[in-house]
Amino acid sequence: MQHSASSHGSTESNRRVAARRTVRMPCEAVRERDFSMVSNVVLDLSSTGALLRSSAKVLTGDAMILSFFEPETSRWFDVEATVARVVHGRRLGDGGRAVGVHFNAMPAQEKRALEKALSKRVPALPRRRKVS
Repeated sequence: MQHSASSHGSTESNRRVAARRTVRMPCEAVRERDFSMVSNVVLDLSSTGALLRSSAKVLTGDAMILSFFEPETSRWFDVEATVARVVHGRRLGDGGRAVGVHFNAMPAQEKRALEKALSKRVPALPRRRKVS
């Protein structure tokens, strides 16, 4: 597969593959190294990651453990994740402080169940306008 650079310097391989879905669901997200609570609300979710409301001080690369209940599947999901982005809430459209996490691994059966449940939800709107 050939990779081409975008106007922001990223490549196709860095682009989001799984569609984000708007959710407001309770969760328990803890930092792995000290088990401190990082978040108790998922703001948006995909089969590869999540955006969590958080005012905790975390760093990109921090290892997390995230548990959330998906009502469509009536099951709990427990995933190991890595902080990919820290939203400080200073930019127009941020909507407050948040943490973007990427799921490290999820069993294929669980991933398919989550994808099916999320397909019934409204896609998340972009939080910021694209700069041209």
